[in-house]
Amino acid sequence: MPDTTMTAAPPSFRVGAVFGHAFELLFRDFGKFFGLSLLAWAPFLLLTLVGGAQPGLAAGVPPSSGVIAQFVLSVFGVALLWMLLSVLCQAIILYGAFEQMRGKSFAVGESVKRGLARFFPILGVLLCTALGGWLASFLFLIPGVIVFLMWYVAVPVCVVEGRGPIASLGRSRELTKGSRWKLFGIVIVLGVASILVELIVQFIVLAAAGKLIAALATFLCSALIAAYRSILIAVVYRDLRVAREGVDVDRIAAVFD
Repeated sequence: MPDTTMTAAPPSFRVGAVFGHAFELLFRDFGKFFGLSLLAWAPFLLLTLVGGAQPGLAAGVPPSSGVIAQFVLSVFGVALLWMLLSVLCQAIILYGAFEQMRGKSFAVGESVKRGLARFFPILGVLLCTALGGWLASFLFLIPGVIVFLMWYVAVPVCVVEGRGPIASLGRSRELTKGSRWKLFGIVIVLGVASILVELIVQFIVLAAAGKLIAALATFLCSALIAAYRSILIAVVYRDLRVAREGVDVDRIAAVFD
């Protein structure tokens, strides 16, 4: 029977330490992490530019049915491309974050190789997570938020431990047990901070430079936040394993050697 409780986290799993360590890793090799995230989010920038280039969408003129159909297809194409790039880039960032935690350099070529090797299992994890959360909420079996917290570290499990999608979800459920209130706090803090930062940046840039530049600034913020979130999940996974199993980062990432 699924565990639906959120019990107290182990003392050694500290929210403040997780946020601080993730910031440290991000700025230790900022260009690579941010560049990968920009690549993943590039389809949305393309969609913004395409939308702005359509007269019926940019100037408030009622668009024709052909323009609407073209834009809808563009949205679906962008969503698919974003999903594929996000899976790959998230795997690469996770691998790079673990290399940084081990005191090693973030080699992009090796990271891409690792990311491609785990591409389809990670895609399966993300699809199972999305479907499972939706079904849980829709059928009222257990709240979707609890399912999300249970499976919060399924992707790093898949990358680091080399497990399949279902095994990764089960392993994540095991690791997050007893720590879900703190994970909930991490998700809320990061979510609220992300929204506030994007709104503030968009408001300031919109007033100073117009809609297109504001959209570009929002895109850059979204990419930066996404890079930080991927690193944060890697740190959470590492800290959960340290708290529950007493292993160090070298033993956790020994599979990469």
